[in-house]
Amino acid sequence: MTLYSTLARVAADWRDARSEARTRRIIASLPSEVRKDIGWPDALNVDLRQRVSSAGTH
Repeated sequence: MTLYSTLARVAADWRDARSEARTRRIIASLPSEVRKDIGWPDALNVDLRQRVSSAGTH
């Protein structure tokens, strides 16, 4: 990997993390009834379990 491709990947990962954090903040600011209707934070827990299980396969 070149230095540029490594930096581009780090920047993309950082951008994705910031976007995900922003989405979490927005959803967390919704009323509890709305969060319950969309399955929050249960959907988050499922997503985290999938990430943890897939991280072990790399």
